[in-house]
Amino acid sequence: MLTAAKVPCGAVNDIPAVFADPQVQVHEMIVPVTHPTLGVLPLPGQPIKLSRTPARAGGELAEPGQHNGEVYGTLLGITSTQLATWATSGVI
Repeated sequence: MLTAAKVPCGAVNDIPAVFADPQVQVHEMIVPVTHPTLGVLPLPGQPIKLSRTPARAGGELAEPGQHNGEVYGTLLGITSTQLATWATSGVI
């Protein structure tokens, strides 16, 4: 109906269809990234491809809360004692 009316449109894919799409595969839009406990996960890659400075997946994925000390402590000045209190009480 939309196509007949010349309205730009297309299919809405579920996740398996997105991963299987030939364009996604040929442009290497899904890349394997290593998670410390889950192993290798397929994740979206960098959409912009530069010949002289190619993007590549970073190191391992962080665990939830792994960088709380750096974020709350260094950037916001929260003490390690306060972070520990928040962690044990479930705030973070």
